[in-house]
Formats: sequence, structure tokens, C-alpha cells
Amino acid sequence: MDVCEVVSSIHNKNKINDHGYLMVKDKNRGQLYYWYCEKWDILNCKGRATTLFAEDQHQLVKISEHNHTAETSRVKVIKSINLLKERPNRVGSSLPCSSPASRMAWVAAPMAKRVCRP
Repeated sequence: MDVCEVVSSIHNKNKINDHGYLMVKDKNRGQLYYWYCEKWDILNCKGRATTLFAEDQHQLVKISEHNHTAETSRVKVIKSINLLKERPNRVGSSLPCSSPASRMAWVAAPMAKRVCRP
């Protein structure tokens, strides 16, 4: 059985990565988890998967065909976004501002003075 990588989405919902296809959790019945393709609404994709959750891993039991190609780079993008979301929490105490918007303004202000001189 293949082991599926779990990826947190932008909205903190877990997805699994099955060879570049991202699947969203539909439901679970005990240790069986049922997933649907994240492109079901955009591309009317009927791709579905079933995994068995054992030993803290989702093991692929069954998968159906997708009507589109896999997007392996999308998984990397989501992981990068998740890292950026975590970063302000780790370095936030060293910046003089607390909110992300005020941190951006604090960082961008000196740059604007240098770039926008008349």
C-alpha cells in the first residue's frame, strides 16, 4: 500500500497528496477515510480516494481516475505558504509591530523612502 503525505491547506483543512493530486477529506468511518479531488467543483473531477489510517499514516486503499493532470508543484506551493504563515509567530516578538499588516508597513516604509525620492 502507498502512504499518502498529509498537507495542511490554507484554511487549515488536511489534504492528502496522492502523486500530485490533492484530495480533501470528505468523511471517515472508523479508520477508513474518504477523500475527493480538490478540483471537483472547478473541473467537475470525479477523482476519489479511500485511505486506511494506521500507525499515524494514511495508507492508500483505493483511488479512482481524475479528469485532469497532476499538479506536483501545487503541493510545494501549499507547503511554502504554510511555512510563511508560521513564520510571523516565531519572529513576531522581535518586530516592533504585532499584526502582519503593520509588520509589512514597518518593513516597507524604509524601502519606500529610498525608492520614491523626488
